[in-house]
Amino acid sequence: MEWSDPVASAIEAADKMMIFGIGNEMMGDDAAGSLVARELRMLLQGCDHGWFVEVLVAGTNPENFSGLVRNKKPDLVLFIDAADMGRPVGETAFLDHKNMHSMMHSTHTMPLSFLGNYLEKITGARIIALGIQAGQIQLEVPMSRPVAESVKTISRFLHRAILDKVRSGPQTGHSN
Repeated sequence: MEWSDPVASAIEAADKMMIFGIGNEMMGDDAAGSLVARELRMLLQGCDHGWFVEVLVAGTNPENFSGLVRNKKPDLVLFIDAADMGRPVGETAFLDHKNMHSMMHSTHTMPLSFLGNYLEKITGARIIALGIQAGQIQLEVPMSRPVAESVKTISRFLHRAILDKVRSGPQTGHSN
């Protein structure tokens, strides 16, 4: 998992983060990001994580959450979305948000590179992304098995990384 070390390091260094699960849940593999967010929310139930992370099921309009990001002022934003990276279906990659425009699928209205630049400018947050190589993106087609496995892997990984961070407590002494 070449993506896990940079994501774990970013989470460990953050004081407050927001996770955007992006994608159309009716379009096969494009649902990946939204499903990671849904699964992660379930895994985090009962954990006192609110001071550190907010997990958003952003669907196809992640820009609708820009006001919330501006108000919360996270220092880390993680986008998770289906991507076309020319890799095997289901493979996950750590991406710089500035390079996402050429790889992320466009079922959402605003390019993630544009949204990432905007959020970085208004909050000063570090913007990172996980791209999941999609195979089938068609209306009412089921998610492919490799993408579904990646959704589970990413959700569990983020859950563990967030729990580790929450257990260590706030680093700067501030909370929501």
